[in-house]
Amino acid sequence: MLKISQYKDLPSSLLYKGAKLLETDYNSFSRIDIIDSPAARSAPGMSLKYTKSLPKQIGITIDCGNMSPVTNFDGNKENLEFTGYLPSSLPYYVGKKDNVLILEPAGGLDILTAIYHNCKNITAVESNPLIPEIINRNFSEFSGSVYSAKYVNLIFKEPRSYLRSEINKFDIIVYTAPLNQSPSSTGIYSLTEDFHFTEESFGDYYNSLTEDGLMVISLYLLPPPRQEIRIGSVIYSSLKSINIKSPENHIAVIRTWGTITYLIKQSPINKTDIKHLKGFCQKRGFDTVYFPQIKPENVNIYNKFSEPVYYNFISQIFNDKLRLFRNGMFHFQKEYLFDISPVSDDRPFFYHFFRTDKIIETYGALRNKWQPFIEGGYIVQLVFVQALFLCIIIILLPLIVFRKRIDIDRNISFKNILPLLLFFFLIGIGFMFIEISLIQKCILFLDKTVISVSTVIFSLLVSSGIGSYTAGRIILYSRKNLNIIALSLSISVIIFTIFVNHILGYFWGGTIFIRVIILFLLLSLPGYFMGMFFPFGITFVKEISPALIPWAWAVNGSASVLGSILAVILAMSFGFNAVLIMASVIYIISAGLIFYSRMPIFPTGNELKIDK
Repeated sequence: MLKISQYKDLPSSLLYKGAKLLETDYNSFSRIDIIDSPAARSAPGMSLKYTKSLPKQIGITIDCGNMSPVTNFDGNKENLEFTGYLPSSLPYYVGKKDNVLILEPAGGLDILTAIYHNCKNITAVESNPLIPEIINRNFSEFSGSVYSAKYVNLIFKEPRSYLRSEINKFDIIVYTAPLNQSPSSTGIYSLTEDFHFTEESFGDYYNSLTEDGLMVISLYLLPPPRQEIRIGSVIYSSLKSINIKSPENHIAVIRTWGTITYLIKQSPINKTDIKHLKGFCQKRGFDTVYFPQIKPENVNIYNKFSEPVYYNFISQIFNDKLRLFRNGMFHFQKEYLFDISPVSDDRPFFYHFFRTDKIIETYGALRNKWQPFIEGGYIVQLVFVQALFLCIIIILLPLIVFRKRIDIDRNISFKNILPLLLFFFLIGIGFMFIEISLIQKCILFLDKTVISVSTVIFSLLVSSGIGSYTAGRIILYSRKNLNIIALSLSISVIIFTIFVNHILGYFWGGTIFIRVIILFLLLSLPGYFMGMFFPFGITFVKEISPALIPWAWAVNGSASVLGSILAVILAMSFGFNAVLIMASVIYIISAGLIFYSRMPIFPTGNELKIDK
């Protein structure tokens, strides 16, 4: 039975006195739990000026984490007064609220906020249909039928897919990030792709707003500042990329005692907007962090730090006069201790903040503690070193031990055999580079990680299996043909890398079945060529010495393990497109090793002999 980490939300919440598990349910890609626990009481960033009691809340967790509250609502809006004291209610006091879009509402708190502010047209886009199903089925009376309320239109779809297929524009878009989505003790979040927080995603949000529409997004403050300022970097870069001349005039930022909230406006923020924003913050004791033409005396008033750190950081990101370009990176981003550079769909690791070039400085800043490095995702580098060490032992130790027992013909030596073993190593690395990259790149298109994994692996295994089967029956084994296959594979991978987003964009609004079929067809060609390399290599080894076949399998299997880890490490720095290009080069190099080696490919009477 799978053991759940005691540090996840579900088990830790059940440790409270009187806590109990109310319900557990599963679908094909998640586990949903409903719990009654004091830990489930949540009102992110609630103003300290609100002194009344909150309604009773229960918690809902996704895969035992990402807990969000399900709030008791009896239909009386007065009981939702507390939502007006949340930072996420800011856009309702600044702009129009005729047409509201709530992204990933989970327990429904953001929907209740919109209901309290008298919004008559609320669209809730939830990617996990099991959440509304459980709430409507067993907790409908408790939640006030939040998902089937009069003005709520529920859509089951991934937010990005919905926005790209939706024609209507919205006055307000609300997205509250999973507020425990911070580096954990396992470092898992730093390795997790998040397509809600990329440059392209904010372009989708912005383009889905009406002329004066607003988008609001909230995150927890997690010192030292990382995600709170990276999100500003992503937003600024995103607006720049869609040709907004002065992105800093479209953004405002406020801060509570524990959260930070970004407001993005389709049109430039004007004096009336600033007046409403300042009034909203003053009444609730929130601090303004940034708005156009903000002055230092406007910040760090209510929830004081020793210095206005968030104002200082975000102003440097937004202020063109301070954005000094040096060595491919803006000066502030280059000098900052953590990686706060913008992330894209090609490199969607929003929660990976640690920089390899700042390890020593970071170690000192964290008071000589190594735990934050593990929390930040450096565990993947340690796993790679561990795997590399084991692979070296598995591959080289038998060769060293049994070398003296091998009678090497005068025309064949270990120096001749090395290129062949390196060939198997490279095609193992190349295969995993392509497979891992394609899985990550297709998550956004197929909506779910599990669907992407299944589709990509199935497509590559089927097409490469066909390639392996037909290789010796259609194409003669020769060095020249291997080079042609390597070149064909590289061209197909490069073409896929360049045009995949344009091709998939035409089918984004299609059913999941159509999208899976389209992806299968696109992956079949590179998969077909990838499948030809291994049987070619095995045929060469068999003709030279069948005794080397186990080593060929060992080298290739070891490379597959290393390649799956190395692909992620490289992607975090350079992106998955770069990893795909590397894979195409690796396959060409592997073919070159065979073509230019002096090893006789089909020798006669020159087989290696092993003493029994």
